[in-house]
Amino acid sequence: MNIMRCFIIILFVIITSCLRVYEPQNELNITISAEDVGATELLLKVQIDNPNEAKKLTLFRNDSAVFEYKDIKRDTVLLDDELEPKTTYKYKVEVKTDWKIESAEMEVVTMDTTSHNFTWEIFEFGGNSGNPSFLYDVAIINENDIWAVGEIHTEDTDRRNEDSTEWIRGYNAVHWDGSKWELKRVMGKSSPLRTVFVFNEKDVWFNGVVKWDGVDYSLHIENFPLLPNGDGWYKEVMWGTSNENFYVVGSYGMIALFNGSKWSKMESGTDINLLDIDGTPDGEHIFTYGYDGSSPSRNILL
Repeated sequence: MNIMRCFIIILFVIITSCLRVYEPQNELNITISAEDVGATELLLKVQIDNPNEAKKLTLFRNDSAVFEYKDIKRDTVLLDDELEPKTTYKYKVEVKTDWKIESAEMEVVTMDTTSHNFTWEIFEFGGNSGNPSFLYDVAIINENDIWAVGEIHTEDTDRRNEDSTEWIRGYNAVHWDGSKWELKRVMGKSSPLRTVFVFNEKDVWFNGVVKWDGVDYSLHIENFPLLPNGDGWYKEVMWGTSNENFYVVGSYGMIALFNGSKWSKMESGTDINLLDIDGTPDGEHIFTYGYDGSSPSRNILL
């Protein structure tokens, strides 16, 4: 009997010793906060001081589990986008370790839908000339200065004039001055325009190489590297922070950069046709996207 007591005591000492050795010493210190709240969605941020201790994170909305993660980081941002406007939701995050479960809770009220009444006006361009009209892009400088570009045919275009001495061509742009829309032929031509990009009312660009300064159009095509006899035809897709930091992307991965006076070619490191470009307002980060329709097709984001 004494031997049995001794064995039990020794076993208990060993078990408690092991527990003291492997029991984590650090608290998780979980916090949950709302980073952005909308009417039907919100961003939640979960912070954990010691994420290496965590094994599973579960987020509950009104006692129902909506997210579960095992790859847990110090900061985790979650988007919940299946919500109702002007509704209170209770969120609880539980983090499980090898030893315990810690949690944090909060309540969030989603925003109400707008009470503003909008009045829509419809403007139609084009007519019964037999040729379809299209608008491909629009740029808004302010409520009194809007450009839209495309291919516009009216009842008065695509035919000869009354004495048959001149062919009346279609239009490729339309401009709003705050009171009326005016059909335009940019550079005096009627070939379709695909894109328009504005820096201000005196710095408007069409199809990559045509500039409007508020009075006249000018063509900036000298040394433009993305022409058929160059390295790649341009797709009229453009973006920039100013006309001294202006980009146009084209086929075969080519990018043209305008510095305010001349064009130069930038190497992208890919031969995929580039179809779009965008960046941050400070120009520090620029992204371009491309797609190759070969089989199998290829996509790229730079």
